[in-house]
Amino acid sequence: MVELALVCADVGESGNVFGVEIDDALAVWQLKEAIAEKLKYSGRADKVQLFLAKKDGVWLTENEVMTGVSDTSGMTELRVAGAELAFVGLSEEEVQVPVDKREVAAGNGPVHVLVKLPEQVADAASIRPEVPLPRTTALNEPERYAEECISMDDWGVDAVHEIPLIWRFMSSLGGCTNSGEIFWRMEDKQVVSLLVNGWFRESSPNNINVRANKKSILMGSPGIGKSTLLCCTDD
Repeated sequence: MVELALVCADVGESGNVFGVEIDDALAVWQLKEAIAEKLKYSGRADKVQLFLAKKDGVWLTENEVMTGVSDTSGMTELRVAGAELAFVGLSEEEVQVPVDKREVAAGNGPVHVLVKLPEQVADAASIRPEVPLPRTTALNEPERYAEECISMDDWGVDAVHEIPLIWRFMSSLGGCTNSGEIFWRMEDKQVVSLLVNGWFRESSPNNINVRANKKSILMGSPGIGKSTLLCCTDD
């Protein structure tokens, strides 16, 4: 067992050259983990691709990789996770090529491993523009608002119902119907039935409400009263 001092470089990254110390008796998967830890890579180490940094049997130099290496065709990929490093081209004899120290200092020392990290998709939260959260507004005299929609389950469809207080409140928040009324469609009645039986119904030992903790999204064309409908059901 011999400890190797491997010089590595990122594929496609200019100027990113680093070193890893590892025993030649360890396996390829252990080298991947050591490199992932060195780079503080938070993804799965087994998805990291490693290539011997050789072209035509000759190690690349630091000067050659400083501008970034993007083409790994013709290079040997270290695919077998359990293979010992000494048997896949990273033995002591192959790695420790005699190079004058002045040449190493000049950037002509060998690079042994090229590292290709998986492309990571940006997390939605990291690319979502910051949107200020709306202020919450407390209702004064909520009982009066509730009276306007307390019989909502019994509202007839294809009919207009007056909700002046709710309309005024929703208008102050920037969203409501165009008047102090709401046109009650069959779809509205069905949505309310789902919400009442899903969100609001309490569970009993013999009748568990499996929807009680679910989240719902109400979708529809602009101006049909989605916000007003939710305000009515919230009362």
